[in-house]
Order: sequence, then structure tokens, then C-alpha cells
Amino acid sequence: MLSGMVVNGARQPLAGVSVLVRGTTQATSTNAEGRFLLPDLPRGPITLRFELSGFVTTDVAVADTARAPLQVRLLSTRPPVRARRN
Repeated sequence: MLSGMVVNGARQPLAGVSVLVRGTTQATSTNAEGRFLLPDLPRGPITLRFELSGFVTTDVAVADTARAPLQVRLLSTRPPVRARRN
């Protein structure tokens, strides 16, 4: 079993992120608090793919699925808002 949390660049939780185990049909999504849980994972190293519209799709290699919860940060695809000069 593997659990974790997905946050944005400001470390705020992201809801609705697709979390896919690459090479399998296993997937889930994050809840309102940005948390996810993947039970019954295959043995050995795995790669997780995190996808959400407006954010860079991110792959994370996980060597041991029994470790402490993951925290994954997704970066926005939108350019940063800059203050205007008058």
C-alpha cells in the first residue's frame, strides 16, 4: 500500500489529480485534501504518473512502496502572475 499527498507550487493541496501506476491498470485520484491511497501495489520499484489539467504531468519513481507517505509537488503550466508597474 502507498499513500501520499499532492500539492501545488505554493504547497496547497490539489484535489482531482489522477494518480496512475505506470504499466498497470491501477489508478486513483486525490481527494479534497490532496491525499491519495493505492492498495495492493506490485512488488518492486514502480513509477507513478500524476496528471491534472493546468499542471505539468509528473512521473515519480518509487523504489519501496512500503515507505512513509509521499508528498508530490506539481508545477503549474500557467505563467506566474507579475505585478504591473504604472
